[in-house]
Parts: sequence; C-alpha cells; structure tokens
Amino acid sequence: MAFPPLGESSAFSKVLRHSLIRGRAQGENVCALQRVQGTDQTYYTTCKQWHRREVCGQPTVVTYECCPGYTTADGLSGCPVAAPLYTIYNTLPGAGAPRTRLYSKQAGLTPTIDKPGAYTMFAPSDMAWDALPKALHQSLVSNVNIELLNTLHYHMLDHRYLSVALTHGSALKTLYQGLNLYIQHYPNGIITVNCARITNTDQLASNGVVHTINRVLTTVSSSLFGLLDSDPNLETFLTVVSLAGMEDVLDDDGPFTLLAPTDEAFSQIPRATLDRILADPETLRALLNNHILSAVRCSEAVLGVEELSTISGHQIPISCQNATLSIGLNATVLRRDLVATNGVVHILDRVLIPDSAHTVIELAETQGANSMLDAFKRAGLLELLQAQQQYTLLVPDHSSFLDPTVQAVLEVNQEKVLLDHVIKQRLRRTQLHHGQILETLGGTKLRVFAYRKAMCIENACLGNVSLHASDGELHRVNSVILAPTKNAFEMLAAEPQLTMLVSTLKTAGITEEIANKERLTFFAPSNEAFAKMTPKRRRRMFANREDFATLLRSHMASKMLVSGGVVGRTTTMLTSLAGLKLRVNKRNNTLYVNDVRVTQADLLATNGVIHITDAFLLPGRKLNIFKQLLS
Repeated sequence: MAFPPLGESSAFSKVLRHSLIRGRAQGENVCALQRVQGTDQTYYTTCKQWHRREVCGQPTVVTYECCPGYTTADGLSGCPVAAPLYTIYNTLPGAGAPRTRLYSKQAGLTPTIDKPGAYTMFAPSDMAWDALPKALHQSLVSNVNIELLNTLHYHMLDHRYLSVALTHGSALKTLYQGLNLYIQHYPNGIITVNCARITNTDQLASNGVVHTINRVLTTVSSSLFGLLDSDPNLETFLTVVSLAGMEDVLDDDGPFTLLAPTDEAFSQIPRATLDRILADPETLRALLNNHILSAVRCSEAVLGVEELSTISGHQIPISCQNATLSIGLNATVLRRDLVATNGVVHILDRVLIPDSAHTVIELAETQGANSMLDAFKRAGLLELLQAQQQYTLLVPDHSSFLDPTVQAVLEVNQEKVLLDHVIKQRLRRTQLHHGQILETLGGTKLRVFAYRKAMCIENACLGNVSLHASDGELHRVNSVILAPTKNAFEMLAAEPQLTMLVSTLKTAGITEEIANKERLTFFAPSNEAFAKMTPKRRRRMFANREDFATLLRSHMASKMLVSGGVVGRTTTMLTSLAGLKLRVNKRNNTLYVNDVRVTQADLLATNGVIHITDAFLLPGRKLNIFKQLLS
C-alpha cells in the first residue's frame, strides 16, 4: 500500500488509515469511501465526517474500493494482491485519466512517460478535460505540439512525489519553464494542486507516480495584487488596497486567501457609510484585513462549515451547501480559486464589513435592537446618541422591554432610563472589573459586579455579544437597567407584598442596619411566607426580639448577588449575617436559595439587591434557635 514509510505521516495518510479500518470487513486492503449521491465525487474521510455522512450538505453513500497500491484477485476476497507496476503512460487509464494518456500520445509526450525515470504527473480526469471552456479546450487540441505539450509539462515534476511529500504550502517546479505548482495539504486529508483536488492518490508507476486531479491546471505567474489589478470588476477593492498601503503586502508577502468583493458589492453599501470608511485609515485597514485570511484555503478543502482566521485574528465562517460557497454571514463566492504566486483569490458578491467599520448604531440595527432604537427615536434622543464619540451602548434583550415594571417606569421616565444605557466612555468587555463605577449620559453612576461566570452592570448581565465599533462598544445585556434611587429598607417599604416583613423589621429594630449597610443581598420573605405560619409560630417569633433579629439576618448577606450572576447549574455559596450558609442556584431559570423559590428577583437598591421569596429559609443544623422559631 502507498502508506508512507515507518516514521513518516501526513494528514492524508491518517485519513487513508481510517478508511482502511472502515473497509476491513470487506476484506484485506479494502478502503471505505463516501460518494456524494448522484455524482462521481468520492472522499476518504475523517471519523467526524464519516459519522455525518454528508459533504457540503449533500448526503453520501459508502462505497468500497481497493486501497492505493492493491488490486483484486480471482477467488480471493478483498484486495490481497499488490498492483503491478507499469510506466506512467500505461498507469494513466487505471488511474482514471485515459484522456490524459491520449493527449500525451498526441502531444509527443509518450517517449518521456513511457521510459525509465522518476516523474510525478498530476493527471486531469476525463471530467476535468470536459469542464474546460470550449475555446480553451479547442486551442489545446488543435495545437498539440506546443500548447497541449506545454500544458502537460506543467502537470509534471522531475521527481517522484508521493502524497506524504506533498507538504502544505510547498511550491514545486514543473517541467514547463520551471513554473511552480502550489500544494496545499489540509488537516482533513484533502490535497490540492493549484486548488485542484487530488481525487486518486499515489498511483505508483515504474517510472514515477500519478495523482489524478479534478481540474486542468493553468500556469500561475501573477501575485494577488496582480490578479486584482487585471480584473476590471475589482476597481473599488483595488482602491481600498491602495489607500490602505497594502499593495506591496499583496504583491510579495503571503501566502494569503484574498476575499475580493466586486464593484457591484461595494455599490450596495450606503454612500455615507462607504465615504466614512474610506476617510478613516484605521477603519479602512480593518475593512481590508477582514478580507485577507492568514492561510490559503481552496474551495475543494471546504466540506462543511468551519471558521478561518483573518490576518488580524478575527474568525470568519466559511461554508458550502451543494455547489454554493459562502463566506461570513451573507456573502457568496461568485468565482473561486483564482490561484496566485502568493495565495488564492475568491470573488465575493458582498463586502465583509467588520464590526469596527460600523458605528454603534449600525451594529445595533444589525443586532435587531429595534425595541431600544425605536425608544430612542420616540424620546427624540437618536440624534444625541449619533453625536456621541467613544461611548458604550448597553442593549437589553427585546423581551426585557415587555416586563410590566419596565414599561411602567418607561412611561414616567423614559429619557432617563434610555440614557442610563449609554456609558460615557468606550469600554471593552475585557476592561470591566468588579467594583467599577460607570457614569452614564443620564448622570447615573452604575456599579459593575464580576462573578465567576458572569459580568453584570447593576442587574443587567452581559450576554455573548460584545461588538467593537468605529465610535464605541456595544454589549448585549439580559435586562433593562432601572438604576436604583432608594436604599434597601426604602425598597422593602415600597413593596406591597412585603408589608409584614417591614413591620417585623421595625419590631426587631434593624431597619437602620438594612438602610445603611454598604453591600447587601436580602432574600425577603413575602406576605405569603408569613401567611404560611401558624399563629403559634408567629407568637414564638415575636417572643424574643434578639432571636428574631438573628433569624431575619439569616436572610441577608453582605455581598451583592444579582440573579444574572448565577449561571447554569452552578451553585453560588453565601454566608448570611447570622452565619447561615446560603446555597443559591437556578432551576428552569428560576432562582432558589436553600431550596426556597425566589418569586421576584433583582429589586435594586442603592446599597444592595432584594430577592423576594415565598417561604422562610431552612436553617442549618447548628442554628437551633431558628429551628425553634420556625417549628
């Protein structure tokens, strides 16, 4: 078999071994492949691809064939016999390239490939020859001694290169004027030559090796910049490259994958937006960097959905669906695999505008923040927002605007609430820290709380979306911020469902303590919790003022914990002012403390937060006085 010698390995050889394992039930040296239904395309695949049973969204079926270097024998199962060696000329038909053999004979190449030597031929399949534009195909076959012979020489190397020697990013000199072929060897086992996929690998011959490919190769002599400069449909993108001072980079450096939008793609951008981008060197460079990938990615190597890195380190998704190749969220590749001496170009129908080239408001629109933007418009604040520079916008989820409490506050004080979501400075997510104070356009000072798995500004915790715009930052948050104006006791006193608790706090003489404590989380038993008690229990509670004050302190902790700070199945432990251990977690997105349900969370106070519960907290084993009071 054409596996590499001991100690040598490659991505393709690993995938080939996987195919051998999958095919061993069919006999010795049988490889399992996936064939795209309705086509002749077959793939050796990785384990993950094998289980998915699809390529570019198209279903595949399993087929079996002899692994490279082996053949069948009458009366024996599998492929137990080493395939005989012939010259390259006579190997071509069995390698799936009979037309290449015919053209080699017509072009007078037979004396070279039918005699002793050590050559590598990348042989186009018959389908590859048929896929050539008719005019080009005709020009080759009508001038076999020059054009066709030169083309075939460009498919040949003056050494034997097995697949293990076809290393990623290598450039190999051909028999045609020493021009290079550009090899890519991808982790998924796909090997490309000038972005043509090798479909039949390591077909050994007595005078070399044949690799069958799915395209006819054309010579490569232009750099990435040269390809741009020669295409009349890429003039705007060429202007962007020039303004960014990147001509030399695209002419000499690399290798890169260049994603080049057409002039039509640029015409879809609002003129004011495009002018702003072109006028700002930093934004212009960010736009260009978003179209340059840090490695060569030929379309043949994309078998599903993956993410690729730009030269600035950002991730861009690339995917294929049937014959369509997509880049980013909504760009389609119009022309693919234009190979250059320092990379490859894919022509796009849309511009990949990075977040940093948008304004904060533009990003808010792309994020579907209609509720918030509409509110700014109704309040006549949109122009004020547009005039801001280097600010941070906190965008609550749409559902949080539907909360009755939020709607009631917005009716009374809409302008103040909205402006409290605009921080006066640009702050990236990584710049936020616990205890930080943020000043808003509304004049409010907001507190930052950092938890193990959450970062919250007041009761609004940051989601997964944080975007870097040209004029500021945008963070999605899970709640509308209603900045507190009352201390904790004033908040308790204002709640109709806490009247019995407030009366009891006054009796216990701890109202000032609650009002003045610097940081406080209070799990406040509601009137319903009191109603669950028998009259006997209530009398016992009031019998000793000091004991009851201790019981109430068991519901308080000297730390701020908003509901968004409790994430997933994580349990947060607090110690109450009375020493009781408080286990805070979530079930079905509802907050619980010591298995007692929180019926209303996040009543913010200037010195704390209140969570209303429907029962008193269960005491710990060592706090016997609590047991007596609640028994």
